[in-house]
Amino acid sequence: MFRTFTVILLFLSISCQVNAQERPFRVGIKVGVPEVAALSLEYLTPLMEQKLAAAVDGSYFAPTSGMEYMYATIGANLYFSKPGKGFYGHLGYGLTSMTVNFAQLTEGSFWALFYNKDVNVTEHKVNLKLGYRSGRSVYFRGELGFGLMVSEQISDPNATSSGSFPLLLNLGMGYSF
Repeated sequence: MFRTFTVILLFLSISCQVNAQERPFRVGIKVGVPEVAALSLEYLTPLMEQKLAAAVDGSYFAPTSGMEYMYATIGANLYFSKPGKGFYGHLGYGLTSMTVNFAQLTEGSFWALFYNKDVNVTEHKVNLKLGYRSGRSVYFRGELGFGLMVSEQISDPNATSSGSFPLLLNLGMGYSF
């Protein structure tokens, strides 16, 4: 994942230098569902009259010693009217991964005697969103959409489907340069 992310950033950096344009990079934060709080990167390409942008979002949380949550998505934003502003559509691929170590979560409790294992849940989704971006150097954005489940893996054979929530909703802000 890190290698892919590095290659994408290198490609975007070279493209920016070759095709100089006004404020093609956007770095920001998003809060919402499913990312909770995520770092957001976007590069406005010179393609389609500067209306097509590559976008990457990611977050990682470990709220307790026995739980980890990771969300990452990569995709493209297509701005409908103005280059890099206004309404846009997003198509992307999302990965959600959650690991729960019940031995650590229940350590010292009665339940530790009965359930002492790790459970990993990984979901792969195709994300479709409609968003709006306003501002120039400092921007604000909102997105609403849904994620279509492509596959789900659960490490515990006794566990059932997580029945993930398909709604995608977030608000964000950032800086363009």
